[in-house]
Amino acid sequence: MIKWFGHGKFSHVDCVLPDGSLLGARSDVIQGVPAGVQIRPAGYMTCPVERVDIPCTPKQEQMFYSYGRSQIGRKYNQLGIVAFFFSTGWTNEEERFCSEFATMCLQAAGMLGQLSEPPNKIDPDSLRLILSAVWGK
Repeated sequence: MIKWFGHGKFSHVDCVLPDGSLLGARSDVIQGVPAGVQIRPAGYMTCPVERVDIPCTPKQEQMFYSYGRSQIGRKYNQLGIVAFFFSTGWTNEEERFCSEFATMCLQAAGMLGQLSEPPNKIDPDSLRLILSAVWGK
């Protein structure tokens, strides 16, 4: 649904940890890992994957992963996804969806400034567009 409503090719975003495992928010249970913000095994995705390496300082990298890990256990933001379909700003501040989570990690690390839309309005394709505009990736 996200891919269709976003009119792009991406429907999910994960953050790659140094050991290759993936940190992100999902609505489903994957290989026994519960829904929400969790660390999942590398290679759990069966569809084509595009990796984007973002240049950063060691301090930014530490802040990115520190913030991301602090979010582990948060529930998946189902209401935020529904908001895309109805073009509203509905969200739950205590929950996250994938591109909202990744955008918040980038902002917490000082790698993305204030955007014209809040993180809960950023879908995977919008985040990819932002990354290409900021870093040419």
